[in-house]
Amino acid sequence: MNLRIQSETQAYKARILIVDDIPENLQILNHVLSDEQYLVRAAISGTQALQILPKFNPDLILLDISMPDIDGYQVITQIKTNPATSEIPVIFLTAKALSEDIVKGFRCGASDYVTKPFKTEELLIRINTHLNLRFRTQELKQINLELEKIVDARTYELQLANNKLSKLDKAKNDFLLLVNHELRTPIHGISGFLQLLEEQSLPAEFTDYISMLSASTNRLLKLSESALLITSVQTGYQNINFQPININSLVRQSLVDHQEAILIKNLKVNKHPDTENAEVLADSKLAVIALNKIFENALRHSSVNDTIYIDTYSTEQFTSINISDQGTGFLPETLQNLFHFFHSGTTTNQTFGFGLGLATVKLIMELQEGSIQAYNNKEGHATVELIFKSTHQKIHTS
Repeated sequence: MNLRIQSETQAYKARILIVDDIPENLQILNHVLSDEQYLVRAAISGTQALQILPKFNPDLILLDISMPDIDGYQVITQIKTNPATSEIPVIFLTAKALSEDIVKGFRCGASDYVTKPFKTEELLIRINTHLNLRFRTQELKQINLELEKIVDARTYELQLANNKLSKLDKAKNDFLLLVNHELRTPIHGISGFLQLLEEQSLPAEFTDYISMLSASTNRLLKLSESALLITSVQTGYQNINFQPININSLVRQSLVDHQEAILIKNLKVNKHPDTENAEVLADSKLAVIALNKIFENALRHSSVNDTIYIDTYSTEQFTSINISDQGTGFLPETLQNLFHFFHSGTTTNQTFGFGLGLATVKLIMELQEGSIQAYNNKEGHATVELIFKSTHQKIHTS
């Protein structure tokens, strides 16, 4: 058998292994494929082919079905069960035109078949088609590998960044909690001394100064309490204790807390309860804080002899408390950013001073799987609605 000898240093399009027990067939195929710039190796038996395979590492195999030692079906079965060679396309060379033989070849893992005697042009087209598929597949795999490396690198970088941010965030939150706790001690001390001074007989001008200092100190204390609450809620330090709470008891508690301010302005409070027995699932401490902040806002924007309206509504799913004052209502541009931190929600002046009030209430309500809405009612007055889950609704604690 006179096969053309090819050097692997020469340029070639692909490696092809030919397996046939007839030397003349090998010689013809070798010349045809070599002329097409393919690097060719030949095996005269299935056993020899399996020996050459790992050393030559072909891109495609032309495999005769009928061979004396082990036939083509056995050869391809071994090729396809070996992970190192399973993706190499195999084209059967067969003189058998029976459909069951062809089907058997495909079931063993063949990519295509060519019947003997083959037409050179047809064979080359089929070879070219399967080589292109193989090379495109290899390119895609390589691209995927590169992308995976990039993704892994980016993921690792993000993990490092997230870990760093988590540490910084924890340090910040711990610092804020510490500062807020530490602020309360001197503020309470100042308030105590101011109360002592208020009890002394002092000239009127000093009394006015002391009153202004007391108001500023109280404002600082409320700011510190709000900041502490916000930090606790956002960091998860705030423990939530869900329990059934009577909605009207909650309203009555808020009225008791603000009785002095109501009397000072001679305000009327008009309550319209939907039901006396309505209960909500909420944390009693947080629910009182949320309602008190809304009620304080209504008090702030009420003039002497005004009326504050409190309406409660209950359905199977939700129970709400609506508080309306007789102030000038919310400006349109204010409603767009009303629940953002450090946005001064305004009617004609600042609603919550430092922009913490409604944003804090929103945090509290969301923590209890409730919500808050703010709008101007049909009379143009500000209305804020707190919406709680009714008692039979399931609260998600995880």
